[in-house]
Amino acid sequence: MSKRLKQPDESFDETERAEEYVKEHKRHAAFMYGPFLKDIGKLKVSGRCLEIGAGAGIFTSLFAGQHPDLHITVTDISPKMIALAGETIRESLGEEEAKKRTDFFVCDVNDESALEKLGQFDLVYSVYSMHHWQNPESAILHLFKVINENGILYLGDLKRVWWLYYLPSKSRDIEQVRASYAPGEIKKMLGRNRISRYEMQSLFPFFLQSIVVKNQ
Repeated sequence: MSKRLKQPDESFDETERAEEYVKEHKRHAAFMYGPFLKDIGKLKVSGRCLEIGAGAGIFTSLFAGQHPDLHITVTDISPKMIALAGETIRESLGEEEAKKRTDFFVCDVNDESALEKLGQFDLVYSVYSMHHWQNPESAILHLFKVINENGILYLGDLKRVWWLYYLPSKSRDIEQVRASYAPGEIKKMLGRNRISRYEMQSLFPFFLQSIVVKNQ
């Protein structure tokens, strides 16, 4: 198995760089987020949701638009990205709808006490975030603890596959594939957390994967 490489720094302190990030992700939203939107939509979850690592809020706005009955607590470790997420979601849903259906917090997925203060949720989800986490094994356990009885934890991310890993490229996208986790590594994390009720699958175009953990 190809060795996992550390995720490159993606801080967005400069406004211009952050805005370019948003534009790029909006341009490719259908390709980037479509498989996860379709996959998570099959879960038919209602009620309260917690999003981890929302970034600029593009997935959030698409997901919220497709599921008007959900209330979403939006989190990210970066204050800059939380501010951008707020702008994206208000632009997408409208000021009043966004205010009614979303709230925003700067939060580190490895800060267990901060997560507990947010409450319990029917769905906790994260897309394209897990390969950034400093300690994904403990983060998964923290997230599992804040889902309701019969709640669901959904993790969607890149998958480290050899045919992309070894491409002679230093692009940011390929670097993120090299920083992502193989299915076997995730299974070991779940096993060490004594989580046995889960489903994993590859999503088209096959360097994406999803993990669905049910609390029941």
